Amino acid sequence: MYKSMLLNLKPLIILCLIGVVISGCGSTRKYKDISARKKKERKTAYAKRSANTSKKTYRPATSASRSKAKSYKSNTASTSRHKLVRSAMTHLGVSYVYGGKSPSGFDCSGLTSYVFRQHGISLQGSTRDQVKLGKPKSLNEAEAGDLIFFKNKGRIVHVSIVAENSEDELWVVHSTSSRGVVKDEILHSPYWRPKVAEVRGILD
Repeated sequence: MYKSMLLNLKPLIILCLIGVVISGCGSTRKYKDISARKKKERKTAYAKRSANTSKKTYRPATSASRSKAKSYKSNTASTSRHKLVRSAMTHLGVSYVYGGKSPSGFDCSGLTSYVFRQHGISLQGSTRDQVKLGKPKSLNEAEAGDLIFFKNKGRIVHVSIVAENSEDELWVVHSTSSRGVVKDEILHSPYWRPKVAEVRGILD
């Protein structure tokens, strides 16, 4: 009896197994299709991101970025000017020597040529030669590191380095024949102010 029942159930068991196998194959195929679709979607998304990144990399500079670059250059120039002034200030107290061009003794043009040479800028010759260099400026435009030339009877006779220019004071470092290398405020000086002849921007 049991044997006959098993014989009758055998076709049903075989059919069930076939169904399970077919179902499993269908699920596997469906899983593979979903995986392939997801991979394709990921590749598409990556390609879009790469394209966007490439566009951003080669985007032309905006006015804001140009302004930032200009500001950086301005700050760099300002730093160079103040370094030059600090170099000049280290020679305060050095004696005046006619024709002197070293820390053992300076005349006015010797001091300017020596200080600028320490910063890679060649200023050769006397005050009458140096006044032809650089960019002309007004006294109000004078900045740290610029040169101010002085005249006597219409001739250029003296040169100084601008140390600081504020609203109502203009300080220079120069080598004077009577006091050596000193720092003077010249806007309110009855001696120096009338003798101001030219301002030249060497660092511009």
